[in-house]
Amino acid sequence: MARPRPEKKPDPAPPATRRVLPMGLQVGDRFKDETGEWEVVRPPYSTAGGKIVHARVQTIDQPARAEV
Repeated sequence: MARPRPEKKPDPAPPATRRVLPMGLQVGDRFKDETGEWEVVRPPYSTAGGKIVHARVQTIDQPARAEV
């Protein structure tokens, strides 16, 4: 006589992570990382024949703090 198969528990869903290509960013987009929340303030631009993409962003709580 065959044994019944034990029920499998479903695997937990991985945390939601979204990935966006740099050229998919638009002015006004916001994102978070370990250092805080950022907002895109200038359209992205590329250099080195389109191999490197830059976007100017600033923090939400300190608008004077901006990075590329």
